[in-house]
Amino acid sequence: MRSLTRWNHFAIILKLNPQISKITCSVMDMCIAKSNVSSALLDITQSKMITKDSIETAYSFLHQKQRIYVHSTLDWQKDDIEMAIAAYADDMSQELFEAISGGRADFLHDHKQFQEDITKAVEILENML
Repeated sequence: MRSLTRWNHFAIILKLNPQISKITCSVMDMCIAKSNVSSALLDITQSKMITKDSIETAYSFLHQKQRIYVHSTLDWQKDDIEMAIAAYADDMSQELFEAISGGRADFLHDHKQFQEDITKAVEILENML
C-alpha cells in the first residue's frame, strides 16, 4: 500500500509542476524498472528446481529409513518411520515430491501403501542420481 501512495505523490507532482515532469517520469521509470528486475530475480530464486543435493539428501534419508522399515518387527518403530517420512515429504521441494509421487497427494502418507511408496520413491531417486 505504501508504494501506491508513493506513486500517487509522483502523479500529484506531475500535475502541479509540469516543468519537472520529465525528471519525475525518469525517476518513476527507474523505480519501476528496478521493481521489475527485483521481481524477476525473486522469481528466479524462488523457482523450484530439483537440485542434485536435494535428490541425494532425499535418497539417503528415504533409503536408510526404508531399510529399517522393511526389516523391523516393531509396530511402534514402523509408525515412527512413517511419521518421520510423511513430515519429510511435506517439507520436500514440491517438484521433487511430484517427480517421485506420480501425482498422488497421499504418497508417503498412506499407512496401507507406505512400504510400496517408500520402495518406489527410493527406486526413482536412485535413478535420478
